[in-house]
Amino acid sequence: MNKQKGQIFSTDFLIAMIIIILIIGVIISAIELRNFEHKEKISKNIMEQKTNLAFNTLITNKEINCNINELQLINTIDLNKLQNKKNLKEMIGLDEYEIQIKIGSQTIGQLTNNDINNKLVIKTKIMSCENSSNLSGIDLNNCRTEGKNCFSEYLSENEIEFVVAK
Repeated sequence: MNKQKGQIFSTDFLIAMIIIILIIGVIISAIELRNFEHKEKISKNIMEQKTNLAFNTLITNKEINCNINELQLINTIDLNKLQNKKNLKEMIGLDEYEIQIKIGSQTIGQLTNNDINNKLVIKTKIMSCENSSNLSGIDLNNCRTEGKNCFSEYLSENEIEFVVAK
């Protein structure tokens, strides 16, 4: 009977297996990183779309727009109505996000997340009024014909900063 002892695994074979396992690990890690980056990009795109839609909803909302003689002025914001609006985030479709709106010196909402990578900002100029319920004295005919008692006395241009954070 032959009682020869031999190696079950050779050193070359073990080194080759270690290298193959390391290569497989690096490939899996690269795939996971790419998947994560892709998910982040999709999430950011969704956030951008929701932010743009919410901003447009905000400035065209009848409950917040300035009204003059029952005439709704789209793309204007009544600061008093905005300040007193309940459930603003739900109304504009951003209930899962944090929002902050700055118009002139007024700030509505507070952000707790200061991570710049998870924040979107829209800045533009917008016409605003303080309390459009007091604007019933405007005579639109006189304004059109004589230039008296016009909107400029009641509306002011302000910069709006609409910030959305995840």
